[in-house]
Amino acid sequence: MADFTLVDTHTHLNDSKFAGSEAEVIARANEAGVTRLINMGDTLQSSAKAVELAATYDGVYAGVGIHPEEIYELGTADDEQLTAWTREKRVVAIGEIGLDYYWEKDEEKRALQRRMFIHQLDLARQLQRNGTGNLQNGLVYRR
Repeated sequence: MADFTLVDTHTHLNDSKFAGSEAEVIARANEAGVTRLINMGDTLQSSAKAVELAATYDGVYAGVGIHPEEIYELGTADDEQLTAWTREKRVVAIGEIGLDYYWEKDEEKRALQRRMFIHQLDLARQLQRNGTGNLQNGLVYRR
């Protein structure tokens, strides 16, 4: 047995392509030495599935949040749902959040991504959770 632990910090076991085979995928990860998986939600629906999987399988944890490609103006009900999920023992992060300027070229939608990225990071701070996600071309300064 190795003297270290491997953790996959960004999985999407909640993706429909894994439906019905989650236990097998987790077992393969364990056989490869990955003992912990943090499964990210990218919509409210996939976040709910991430929470469900974390409650079902040992070594699986969840991140809950809205991915930049799926983002919309988050309201009180969204914040309350994300907050409620963080009360679950194995919900460890607000994510998958971020900026995705690689795919999104519309400046208004990019501005929405920025506002909601800050919004979700602030929620993570308030809830004392990590914020996790991606920054695809999101930190490139352009005049």
